[in-house]
Amino acid sequence: MNYFTNYPVYQYSSYNNGQYPSNTALQYQANAEAWRRHAMIQHGARTTETKPRLAKDEVDKLEREFQRNHKPNSSLKKQLAEEMRVDIARINNWFQNRRAKAKQEKRTQENEARRQSEQAADQPNQDVVKEYYPDDDHHDDLRPSAAPFPSMD
Repeated sequence: MNYFTNYPVYQYSSYNNGQYPSNTALQYQANAEAWRRHAMIQHGARTTETKPRLAKDEVDKLEREFQRNHKPNSSLKKQLAEEMRVDIARINNWFQNRRAKAKQEKRTQENEARRQSEQAADQPNQDVVKEYYPDDDHHDDLRPSAAPFPSMD
């Protein structure tokens, strides 16, 4: 009895201990690279092709715009994309990455400033005047007294 009428019945081959139907195994062997590309496209995986980097003058232009406005509006991003002949998604991604970089730089600067202030607080203050006792027997004088204060009656 065949429960899955929409699918063809396959005879299993001895390839890989009979785990693959024979025609699938042969197709896989013959077209392994095509299958890999197909699987990567179907599952959203990236191929080895890379996008060309933005030119230095393009990055400088985006950087200048970022210094003016961290979040440019859609029309400005569209204009930049058209001038550079790239997708708007690429411009959006550049600004998003640049905001993340700015946030990380700010966090690094704050951590460095905090570290320096803590370091300065841990160092003894050089302006403190220390009392000098030549015979070194006055250290007990610096303890708080247990005597009561005189009354003002």
